[in-house]
Amino acid sequence: MNKLRFLAIPFFSAIVLAATIFGQGTTAYAASGCGQNLQCVITFGNTQIADRLTKLGALLTKLEADTKITPTQVQAIEHDINQNIDGLKQLQVKLDNETTVTAARADVKNIYEQYRIYAVVLPLAYHEVWMDHLINLNSKLVTTEPVLQTLIQNEANKGINVSQEQAELADFTSKVTDMGNQLNSAEGLVPQITPAGFPGTTTLLKNFRADLQQAHQDAVGAYADFKAILTGFGLK
Repeated sequence: MNKLRFLAIPFFSAIVLAATIFGQGTTAYAASGCGQNLQCVITFGNTQIADRLTKLGALLTKLEADTKITPTQVQAIEHDINQNIDGLKQLQVKLDNETTVTAARADVKNIYEQYRIYAVVLPLAYHEVWMDHLINLNSKLVTTEPVLQTLIQNEANKGINVSQEQAELADFTSKVTDMGNQLNSAEGLVPQITPAGFPGTTTLLKNFRADLQQAHQDAVGAYADFKAILTGFGLK
């Protein structure tokens, strides 16, 4: 009984809002308003880099405070974020030392075309956090299934009609299985979503998000079955 109540807790911790920054436009990288003003182009580029560093830093802060994913999961995402932070800082040093407008514009262009922070890196990272939450939840759901089976069997041994609960358990099992399949599909997409793959990454990110949304819906359905089984036996 206490174990079942404890197992209910993880169901509430799966939701992480994923970023919805898909494919932001890149026309601004021309810094067209600067003309042949070198310092203007450099300042424009520095502003773009600073904005991206702020967003990446905010994500690192959220990761460090997230207690629902494992240190290994955090480190995997942090590694990619830190690589992008280091790369942008190096690019900024290069930009600041340019002596021609042509070279400075090329550096500014790379902010967009080489790094794709808004179009690829941040959406992927936030979705990976969401995925890791769901993966951890799925593991808990898998371990919950035999506990529910034992509960139902114990009630059946008392002569109680458990047909409704058995149907709910079957649905629970089906949803947990599908959730795992959706997460496996999502994990398989991660290596394919890279800045170099843009704009094809836009479709991949949408597919990634769709897999996670379905996994989330499976979790919601499984939790409904879980609650129904407990309620059917007078447990809450």
